Amino acid sequence: MHPKHQLLYAEEGVLHLLSGKHQLILPAGHGAWIPAHRTHKIHSNSPDLYLRNIYFNERKKDEEILRQFHIFPVSILAREMIVYTQNWSTEGETGEIERSFLETIRLLAVD
Repeated sequence: MHPKHQLLYAEEGVLHLLSGKHQLILPAGHGAWIPAHRTHKIHSNSPDLYLRNIYFNERKKDEEILRQFHIFPVSILAREMIVYTQNWSTEGETGEIERSFLETIRLLAVD
């Protein structure tokens, strides 16, 4: 559990997600939206697992869907945007362009 929303993208392999009473499978090419403050565990038996994570600050005005755990297919556009974020520094403040880019990814995750 952590204080930020998490977008988990399975680029390769299969991931098992456990949250409360729910057991979900995240296949390659799919994403999982994990709401902030949600207890969860992940595990995999895939030998070639490759994951990407992006964390989002929780906001009071978040739509109801952002407060729910869900799995969704990741479009080609969203995948390329997620992969592109690897070029950014993980430390320090994000600029307006990065914030706008991340907001677009957030919207693609719940669309």
